[in-house]
Amino acid sequence: MKVYFINSKKKNCGVYQYGLRIWDSVKNSNLDIQYFEIENIEEFNKLDFNGIDIIFFNWIEGGSAGPFGWYNYTVALELKAKYNINTVTVMHTPDFSTTVFDYYIDQNTVNSGFIRPLYNYDISKPKPKNNIINIGSFGFAGDHKGFDDIVAMVNHQYDEAQINLHITNAHYGDAEGIHQHRIIDKIQAIERKPGIKLNISSEFLTNEQILDFVYKNDIIILGYKGTRDISGVPDYAISANTPIGVTSVGSFNHVYKEDIDISLHTIPEILEYNLKNNYPEVLRKEWSRENMISCFENLMKIIYENMELKSYSQVCQDQFALKLIGKNGYFLDLGAGWDPSLVNSNTLLLEENGWNGVCIEGNPQSAERRREAAIRAEVLCVYVPQTTISEILKSVNAPKVIDYVSLDIEPMTIVGLENFPFDEYEFKVLTFEHDFYVHGPKQKDDAHEILTKQGYIRLCNNVNIPEEGGLGLYFEDWYINPKYFSKEFIEQNTFSEILGPSVIKKLKK
Repeated sequence: MKVYFINSKKKNCGVYQYGLRIWDSVKNSNLDIQYFEIENIEEFNKLDFNGIDIIFFNWIEGGSAGPFGWYNYTVALELKAKYNINTVTVMHTPDFSTTVFDYYIDQNTVNSGFIRPLYNYDISKPKPKNNIINIGSFGFAGDHKGFDDIVAMVNHQYDEAQINLHITNAHYGDAEGIHQHRIIDKIQAIERKPGIKLNISSEFLTNEQILDFVYKNDIIILGYKGTRDISGVPDYAISANTPIGVTSVGSFNHVYKEDIDISLHTIPEILEYNLKNNYPEVLRKEWSRENMISCFENLMKIIYENMELKSYSQVCQDQFALKLIGKNGYFLDLGAGWDPSLVNSNTLLLEENGWNGVCIEGNPQSAERRREAAIRAEVLCVYVPQTTISEILKSVNAPKVIDYVSLDIEPMTIVGLENFPFDEYEFKVLTFEHDFYVHGPKQKDDAHEILTKQGYIRLCNNVNIPEEGGLGLYFEDWYINPKYFSKEFIEQNTFSEILGPSVIKKLKK
């Protein structure tokens, strides 16, 4: 399974920071995963999508001006049509009007169990000892954040306290900082008791600096009003093991308890609850990096196991060649018939992935259909052995080492194998149709004798026809040339009596 992780680019954006926190954890997972920050469709189209199974988008609805304004329904359909890639996104908002994904992950731990991505912060270092209580709050500027309410609340409940607010402007929605300055001016104008000190910072801080800011406070108070999208701000407090108090809005569903509700309890009561019950530490353990990695891996595994592989073959022979060889190979397709209503081709998908090759088909109608579908392969309508395979390969100037050979000349595929010029050419991968379920063991056994004598190894014994056809209906063996594969690979990828798609998903390479 190969996964791409796509994040936006603007750092002064809560969505970006959330995605970065996920990546900081999952980059240490066992997944074959790569991370990209993408700003426009041109950057996205430069990625190599061949062989990618899943793309995880840290996407948010934001229209054409938002961080993912370049990603739309058309792009989503193209990914599915061209590459059969499954797409998944985490839900920052319930609004999904401009695009579509195969899977949606709710980041609210209460609903789906998707672990919150915490920072790896050292809480063992000395915590500042404040002479008076330090109450902090932070986030991007917005009237709904309730910074002014927090100041009024502290002023009402304390005679002496230090309020520390860190308020920055968001790139999306307040790029010029107009709302930020207005909100700060409004807060500074609030009348306070002489003992209530106020410090407001506004420069953009790194995540480590924000965590230091949180850590030096005795409690973090978040006073959001009327919001429902899950907020990543509490993650900083939990990462720094700092007590929190929140409002009862949807943004805090993942941390909410009545005991920390600032509308139900005073700040001293909330602080006492946090300390007595070690509430931040409870969540730190629940949302540990190990649990985050495990949760993400399991979600990707579920998606992968339920996705359908793009294949024009009957049982993913084309995917088998792609997984073992990769893109831009060369094939020989013996029995390349094309039936648009049923099974199509073992090599068309290879062409879509940059391969070249030669297709041999004795039926003129089937050969013509395959020729019409060809991208760069040469399609010849000839009978084997009336024209020898050696003559065919020489006529098309085929390489001496052929990456993949498909042998499917019903009912006598063995004829193609008996006429293969082993003294002139070799191949890396072969799928051989023996139709054991129809003809018995002779073709299968004869092919095995020929190929093992030439040094080839049977990797997949008795590949089954599609499941709906029945059990025990074995019709193919798949071989490899051990010169091009490690001993470890062969030991880990030997299969028997199995469906082709199952082989592809179990392959370890």
